[in-house]
Amino acid sequence: METQISRSHHGFTLIELLVVVAIIGLLSSIVFASLNNARHKARIARAQADLAALRDAVALLEADTGLHPNHLSPTPCVLDPEVFLDSCAAGLLCTDGSFPNWNGPYLSRPPVDPWSNPYRFDPDYRCTDQCEGVAPDTWVRAIHSLGPNGVAEYGPGSDNIVLVLCAS
Repeated sequence: METQISRSHHGFTLIELLVVVAIIGLLSSIVFASLNNARHKARIARAQADLAALRDAVALLEADTGLHPNHLSPTPCVLDPEVFLDSCAAGLLCTDGSFPNWNGPYLSRPPVDPWSNPYRFDPDYRCTDQCEGVAPDTWVRAIHSLGPNGVAEYGPGSDNIVLVLCAS
């Protein structure tokens, strides 16, 4: 009596494996796109929170010295020039000796946005569509980030992130 051994092959064909790999690739690209969008929104939210903290530091500087960064009086609202908030002329991290009654530092570290660019104090920022609650083409005193692209754009469609301190 001869026994016949039946050999049945169980496994996947090359086509089935390619289909599974394609599906996994498609699903992973969707997940990565969603994560990238969430990361972008988180950076914008962090920049907005940083700007609120910077506004508080400017308020403390004003309370102690009666001045805004760059030795500017709080009034009139709109003046020149722009200053980086990590300089001693800004008065938030250090003083250049020109702030009376300076009790700082008002920040624990140099202010850098989520895209590694310094925040700016701009006493004559022209709002377009990025200043919440301010009419377009209004000149304001603001703290701002250059946004994700890191380019100083001041027209419609700008990705700057702006916190208005006062408007003229």
